[in-house]
Amino acid sequence: MKIAPSILSADCARLIPNTIRKLHALGQMLREQGAGCEVEVDGGINAQTAPSVVAAGAEVLVAGSAVFNKKASVAENIPALRRSCLGLVQSGVKEAAGDT
Repeated sequence: MKIAPSILSADCARLIPNTIRKLHALGQMLREQGAGCEVEVDGGINAQTAPSVVAAGAEVLVAGSAVFNKKASVAENIPALRRSCLGLVQSGVKEAAGDT
């Protein structure tokens, strides 16, 4: 979870400042241990926050309100979320977008 648990509205969700540092540290620890697991981030994921958490090591993103909202359709929101991480994928940082 990368937002404060007391925040219930997706519009008010804010990144917990230490999240990116913790993701980097977790990734390093997993690599050192040879663990073959994926890092998942849930909470506050949207087109603005996704690139930062992917670059920090997240491989699975849970993006409920970024996908299901009244601002745009699901068909518009999923590609927008993927596009936000596209530069990272192209530069080889992480494979951030899967097929649906």
